[in-house]
Amino acid sequence: MALGWHCTSSLPPSLETTADRKETRNHAESMKKWLITITIVIIIGLISIGVVYVLASRSLEVGDDTAARKKFDTTDLVPFENWVEKRIQIFPKKEVLQEISLLAVGDIMLSRKVGQQMVKYQDYHYPFFKVMELIEGADLSFGNLESPIQKGSPVYTGSFLFRADPEVAESLSWTGFDVLSLANNHVLNQGTDGLLKTFGYLSTQEIDYCGAMKNSENLSAQLAIKEVKGIKIGFLCYAYGPDYYAATKQNPGMILMNDEQLKLDLESAKPQVDLVIVSMHDGVEYNHTSSVHQQNFAHLAIDNGADLIIGHHPHVVQEVEIYKDKYIFYSLGNFVFDQMWSQATREGLAVKLTLTKQGVQNVEYFPVVSENYSQPRHANEVEREKILKYLGKVNLNF
Repeated sequence: MALGWHCTSSLPPSLETTADRKETRNHAESMKKWLITITIVIIIGLISIGVVYVLASRSLEVGDDTAARKKFDTTDLVPFENWVEKRIQIFPKKEVLQEISLLAVGDIMLSRKVGQQMVKYQDYHYPFFKVMELIEGADLSFGNLESPIQKGSPVYTGSFLFRADPEVAESLSWTGFDVLSLANNHVLNQGTDGLLKTFGYLSTQEIDYCGAMKNSENLSAQLAIKEVKGIKIGFLCYAYGPDYYAATKQNPGMILMNDEQLKLDLESAKPQVDLVIVSMHDGVEYNHTSSVHQQNFAHLAIDNGADLIIGHHPHVVQEVEIYKDKYIFYSLGNFVFDQMWSQATREGLAVKLTLTKQGVQNVEYFPVVSENYSQPRHANEVEREKILKYLGKVNLNF
């Protein structure tokens, strides 16, 4: 008997589809678990094989130690070492040269109006305020001290017998001066006692000096040696007459410009130091061109081993010469002075030289202009160009 609906399925179509999906998902999960299990088993197996291999290798290594050593000992490394040595020789080591800086200035006169200004401002550092960083910034600083240091009465404008108060020695040290030349035409303005007092005040401040001595028993002893960063610099200082200013066997005095003495001093100095600097106080005052006497002495010094010549006395800047690849500064002019009566005497030059054991490697120029009868300052651009023209046609490195 036929009925009005079909009974081919006991579940509705929607329920049947859901069940099928669930069965499929369960089957997939079972397969995944099976694959994971197999993978773990394989990994464990590989690890086990690796452990066994390592243990076996160690056993073999211990057992074959003698053979291995014998094989290494018989390996010939000489050809390889020779090859490496040849490669090194293609690129030789470059020697690094130690450098130091030397600042050189001209005449330093701390008497007369300069001394009065220091007393007025109650500060013996006053002359150096505007240039101190330049002086103390060099490894060595050098200048010509043109006023004996001794207690005494004030020295007034118009006098040519200079005297500086003892306090200036401490000021020179505070500013950064390391070596001072005492060879000049004012060194005995206060007599031999004034010169001896000068020796004492400078020594107390650990400032070395050259160009003047207690006596002439050993003139070569005037060599002032300063060692900086392993480089030894020797200073020899000389000045023109008068003859009665010269050191004698009995009396202190300065070292005169004498050709034979210069040769002897250089011969004695060269083995003791790496570089010798010769300072000369000479030339025609207020003349921007060096004299034949200056030129001959400077050339003779270089011919006999000097490495650098520093000049002063003319109170103005003179030319620089490069002779046999060595620098000659004939006059650096005034550094601290009270000669305000002309622009040229207000001008000076500081030079900063880079030195190695081989000599001068570089030069920097610092023109200065004095103010207030006592105080140098850095020149402005216009002043700088004017002062540098006095140096002539040289490579100024600026």
